Amino acid sequence: MSEPFKVDEAGLWVALRLQPRASRPGFGGLQGDRVQLKVSSPPVDGAANQAAREFLSKAFKCPKSQVHLKQGEKSREKTFLLERWDQDALEKFQAELG
Repeated sequence: MSEPFKVDEAGLWVALRLQPRASRPGFGGLQGDRVQLKVSSPPVDGAANQAAREFLSKAFKCPKSQVHLKQGEKSREKTFLLERWDQDALEKFQAELG
């Protein structure tokens, strides 16, 4: 994936670089071809992955049941698939990234 966001017939693909145990959760800008996502949860027993899933669900206004970790379960570099998302939220976020 050469850009952090890709839309196809399956949904919205989001390429992340996860930073667990962050003091302030949130998006942290671009890191190469990925968006940095900071979560306060530790990388233990999938807690950071779950926190990332919940954050994406809120950020893109979609149900948690439609946010799927597709790649990178044990890595900081992750790819999530969102089956539904709010297009306005995506456009706003892309504009903020530049």
